[in-house]
Amino acid sequence: MLITQGIGLEHLMPIALSRLRQEPLLEGEYYPGDLLCAAVTVQPGDWSGSSGDWAALRAIAREAQGLIATQSEPNHFRQVSKSIAHFLAEDAA
Repeated sequence: MLITQGIGLEHLMPIALSRLRQEPLLEGEYYPGDLLCAAVTVQPGDWSGSSGDWAALRAIAREAQGLIATQSEPNHFRQVSKSIAHFLAEDAA
């Protein structure tokens, strides 16, 4: 919740990345993948992560896309998929 509000990003984003590297669809509080949803909505100007951090987040997002595709109920991940797609599309622009 704090990540989506932009609070303490310099402390929370490194922790989130560490956890997401281990489990891209980790459930924070609401639904599987909600931590990734929060992380991909952070704007570069709001968090001064290194280029390596942003590359790691892109890689995690791509990995999560692959994991979602293999789920028996991929529609349960509709919001996560939309957030990831938006993040990766912005990154490509």
